[in-house]
This record gives sequence, structure tokens and C-alpha cells, in this order.
Amino acid sequence: RSDLLAMLMEGHRGLAVAGAHGKSTTTAMLSLALGGATLCVGAEVPWGAGTGAAWGDGPWFCAEADESDRSLLRLAPEGAILLNIDHDHHSTYASIGEVEDVFRQFVSGLPASGILVVGPDARARAVAALAPCEVRTVGDVDGAWACLDDDVLVLAGGRRIDMHLAAPGAHNRQNAACAVALADWCGVDPGLAAERIAPFTGVGRRFEDKGTAAGVRVVDDYAHHPAEVTATIDAARGIHPGRVVAVFQPHLYSRTREMAEEFGHALSAADVVVVTDVYAAREEAVPGVDGTLITRAVS
Repeated sequence: RSDLLAMLMEGHRGLAVAGAHGKSTTTAMLSLALGGATLCVGAEVPWGAGTGAAWGDGPWFCAEADESDRSLLRLAPEGAILLNIDHDHHSTYASIGEVEDVFRQFVSGLPASGILVVGPDARARAVAALAPCEVRTVGDVDGAWACLDDDVLVLAGGRRIDMHLAAPGAHNRQNAACAVALADWCGVDPGLAAERIAPFTGVGRRFEDKGTAAGVRVVDDYAHHPAEVTATIDAARGIHPGRVVAVFQPHLYSRTREMAEEFGHALSAADVVVVTDVYAAREEAVPGVDGTLITRAVS
């Protein structure tokens, strides 16, 4: 898969979005910011005819860079976004140190003439220091290219850009800000980039509205890490004044075993929590690992 993705990128100017959370959404936002650039992500996009890929106009190819199997190291982009770093994919990485190392290799491979945009995450910023190219930081730190003031993106020179997005949540504003920063390097005015992103409601299974019945709004989200669960519930709180019911299906036995406490804590932000059995995906069942490990950790 990763070899094919690298081949598809040939003949284009490659841009890659990496990180533990938000890659698919941010890659789609970047494609829109660039006026409809070619893209390939791991989730359905509204203009992808039921897929996560679409050919676009112009020289840019926007790709999601996947760390789960270290395949991001097969890509050779000239520009990249590093959103955040977290310990996930426990069957691949034994520690957060191993995760950081693969991202260090990724950013170190960027060309000197390229660019790295880094989001408001301390681990990501530390790794970004190894990049051999220009680094643009988004967030409330000294020397940042831009920071967010609620729904406004404030550039270093003082210019203020409206960031009212159809996609809910502070995490999506951060994702969009990183996309705007990279689009600016690609030659798109930041105001135009933000305007193009604003109507975007999201990729498939990322706070995807499935409908409303009897006054209950149902949203589907692929949040499979505690940090993502927290962001999803926070987004629900931000747009819905009533009760929040979280129905959670753990993904992978290895992740459930290692992060049950963190999942329980994250889910505790909801009013009612329902936990199903584990979705095995590519793993064999592990005796003693099931949804009750998480429910016991819910406060």
C-alpha cells in the first residue's frame, strides 16, 4: 500500500500530514485549502465517490503519512505537517520513545528547501527541532507563525483571520490552522485558505452526523485513542446543551489492555457510558481483555 502511494505521488509535489491524531481530517483540509489538490487519506472524503482519494488540479499531492506500520518513512514529501505525537499501535511500538524515533526519522528526511508545520503539541515540537528545513509552529509559543484566539487565527504580523468552521471542536481549528500554514507556504493566501476550509464538515466517521430521531442526535466517530475520545466528547459538549451518551467499541485487544484506564477517564466526561466488547480487527483475542476493563475505570 505504501509503495503504491509513493508511486502515485511521483510527478507531483508531495505534501504529507503526520501525527497520532487528526491526519485524515487535516489532509482533506489541506487539499481544500489548495483549491482541490489531489489527495489520498484513510477515510472517506465527501468528493471522493465513496473513497478517501481524489485526483485534483495543480501540482500538489496531499497524503496521510501513516506511522502505524512505519510506512510514512517510504514517502518523500517536500512539505509536511506534524500534528502531535502519542503512544498508539502497541503491537508496533513498545514505548513512546520508539514512536518519537520514527517521527524523528520522518522529519529528518525532509529536504532543506522544504517546510515542516508543527501543531501545538510539546512532543511534536521537540521532534520538529531536528528538521533540516524551515519550521512553522502553530500555537501559543514564542516565535509561532500563528496562534488561535478562539475562532480567530492570529498571524505573527498581527493579521487576524476568521476560523469559524463547520467541523466542530477546538482540535479541528488547530488542524485547520496547520493546513492554512502549509497552504501559505505553497502560495495560497491564508485568508483564502481558511475560507476554502470553512464549509468542510469532515471526513467519514470523524464526528459524522448520522441523523436525529426523537430529539436525539446521533454522531459516529472513529475515536480509538483516549485523546481522540476526549476531543470528540468535548466537541459534542461544545455544540449540544443536553445529555451526552457515549457508546464506545474498543478497537484492538493490545490497545484496550494498555490503555483501559485512560479510556475510562476519557469516557467519564460523558453523562452515560456504554462499552461493547472489543473489535479484534487484525488481532487474535486475548483472554481477560474485554470491555469491562474500561467500564471499571469509568468514574
